[in-house]
Amino acid sequence: MSKENKKTEKMEALFGSIGKEFYHVLILDKSGSMEVRVNETIMGLNEQIQTIKDLEKKNAHQIHNVTLVTFNYDIDYDLYCDSASKLNEFTKADYKPTGGTALNKAIYNTVEKLKTTIAAKGGEHSVFVTILTDGENNEYTVSADQVKKVVEEQQKEGWVFSFIGCSQDTIEQAASLGIHKGYTVTMDASNMADTRAKFKSMSVARSYYSSVDLSSSETLNFATLDSLSDEVKNDLLAGNTFTTNVTSTNVTSTIDPTITTDLNSKKD
Repeated sequence: MSKENKKTEKMEALFGSIGKEFYHVLILDKSGSMEVRVNETIMGLNEQIQTIKDLEKKNAHQIHNVTLVTFNYDIDYDLYCDSASKLNEFTKADYKPTGGTALNKAIYNTVEKLKTTIAAKGGEHSVFVTILTDGENNEYTVSADQVKKVVEEQQKEGWVFSFIGCSQDTIEQAASLGIHKGYTVTMDASNMADTRAKFKSMSVARSYYSSVDLSSSETLNFATLDSLSDEVKNDLLAGNTFTTNVTSTNVTSTIDPTITTDLNSKKD
């Protein structure tokens, strides 16, 4: 058996069918109120884009689909269930906020659209939805309660929703849409180093969810994943996989079985 066939066989043993699809969904607020947050928004978005592109390159046994939704009062599907290779990093020329904020409608419509697509395709899948916004919805054809209902329904199906906000009310805003505080990040324009670290934690989370069998593992939130050692984080970001004993108390790296980190311990 060739080395490549052995690798494929190992991947199938770990993850099931090599046809498993990962759906990465980025829902980006481009309303006028985001204008004062352009730099950190572009930084955070590009962090996620690079992680997704790296995951596609490093995991040939997986299929990584990307959906990029940008919205103000209008909702644009810049990419829909397309290859990560077609996703380009943003510049200030690409991101020019203007107009109002149809946040609820953007989330609701995207979830409903993707549900239909996945149901039609069938097969094994995992979905990771990231919403980046200042949270100030001002378009009311879809209510927060409607969004919360569909989000909670899909969370029961294993979808992971994360919320990146820009205000002191970020946790409350996310909760009103059904997203737990453990999957919520607040951007701080006055502390770019802290904001960058938070986005790295989200990248670690995205890599983690692409490297474990969620059907047999507990779902860990950003707070617990953020407390991993830098060595384990870098393993994940490098595309290394986790296959053993993923629980709320420890994570063991298959690259080095001696690397076991207490998730409740302080950061390095």
